[in-house]
Amino acid sequence: QEEAGVANSELVICLTNDDKTNILCAVLAKKIGAKQTISLINEISMRDLQAELGINMVVDPRATTISSILRHVRSGKILDVYSLEQGQAEIMEGEVLETSPLCGKSISDSNLVDGISIGAIIHNNKVIYPTSDTIINSGDHVILLAEKAAMKEIETLFSVRSDYI
Repeated sequence: QEEAGVANSELVICLTNDDKTNILCAVLAKKIGAKQTISLINEISMRDLQAELGINMVVDPRATTISSILRHVRSGKILDVYSLEQGQAEIMEGEVLETSPLCGKSISDSNLVDGISIGAIIHNNKVIYPTSDTIINSGDHVILLAEKAAMKEIETLFSVRSDYI
């Protein structure tokens, strides 16, 4: 631990094939002085220990795999997807195209269905926390939270029409 410089580390990542080893690694790293820890935990029942033991972040390989697959399955200009609670909801990043129903509209005029919330917009490489008056422009990246029932609507918002290609 001394040789690895754990005491002076900003972040320690524990990624073995054993959950108990990863948890112990993270707890010891924190005790020695690491500022943040990330631990790979496969067993669902062990994830509840995260907050209690002071582990900053837990990597769930199943959720990571699902998110990776969803990124390729979802149609449209959806750039990133993260699945929450076994697919009950998703956090997505999508690029707004000129053909998107969002383009040129304010948040309040975008007529989003229930179950979709816009959390941030990346415009000209700057993160904007939108208000109801914020206008969504072509090329913006929109970060949103969507319930499972609203997924088809999301694909429509970021779809690429043939007349655009």
